[in-house]
Amino acid sequence: MKNNIKYFLIAFLLFTISCSNYKVINPFGSDSNTATDSTTTTDISEDNFISGPDATDFDIEYNMRMYKEKFGIYKIIISGDISKTSTLTYVKTIMNKDYYKTANAEIEVDLTKTTLTEITADTFKDSTTLKAIYLPSDAASIKASAFSGCTALSTVSFNSKLTTIEANAFDGCTALSAVTLNSELTTIGDNAFNGCTALSTVTLNNKLTTIGANAFSGCTALTSISFPESLTTLDADSFNGCSKLANLEYAGTKTGTIAAVTLNGVDQLKNLYLPNVASDPGDNSWDNFLGITWTQINYGSSIPK
Repeated sequence: MKNNIKYFLIAFLLFTISCSNYKVINPFGSDSNTATDSTTTTDISEDNFISGPDATDFDIEYNMRMYKEKFGIYKIIISGDISKTSTLTYVKTIMNKDYYKTANAEIEVDLTKTTLTEITADTFKDSTTLKAIYLPSDAASIKASAFSGCTALSTVSFNSKLTTIEANAFDGCTALSAVTLNSELTTIGDNAFNGCTALSTVTLNNKLTTIGANAFSGCTALTSISFPESLTTLDADSFNGCSKLANLEYAGTKTGTIAAVTLNGVDQLKNLYLPNVASDPGDNSWDNFLGITWTQINYGSSIPK
């Protein structure tokens, strides 16, 4: 009897040791397009969840869900040349699944490791679970309606090479609260940020030349805007309906640099700041700049931070 108990204890001990060394095998495989199960690996990095050009929709979704298990958020990371693949179609389809929409899931998409040179029209249109987008490093343009109707989108990481944001690109992105545009951007198209009702901070760069019709129309949280000296074309309705817009700063030194226009729908716009005009020239040339009757013109001053 004692011997039986001894053998039982030895067998149990060996079983326990065996289990402690057991490694779970990923049933989905461990090729370059699928991540290793995060429960079996310590000190795992984001790189383990990247989906390459050959990734299927299954691979991409699996990596996204494994990323959430490890880091607590849904994130899709794409790499390589995907210009001739269905990768972004897969991404959009995954994000728009009823499961994620019903759960009010928030999904981040990182395209910085791809070689894309543009975000094509309608790519993520109406993807209401998209929370953040990190744009490709080489993307020069965002085409029409690329992110239109992405109502949960609150973070956009613009790259340094972007030159054009086309019409309706971010139309109706009601969660977007701040936009810092990169240094190479020259054109903001019609309705580009129309209806972005949470947008309170917009930073324009010093190469921007064109702001299209209704580009920021209906941005009801916007209180201040600063125009660079490079700006030459400004549509009359660019800021129509920006009901809280009260302060405008212009870096130029001449009223004629921007083609003659009268801004519409900005009834609260009363304060003009001219940091590069040292003093009142005494000829009333700034009194009706952009068709506005300014209550106060602040020469040699910027908008207070």
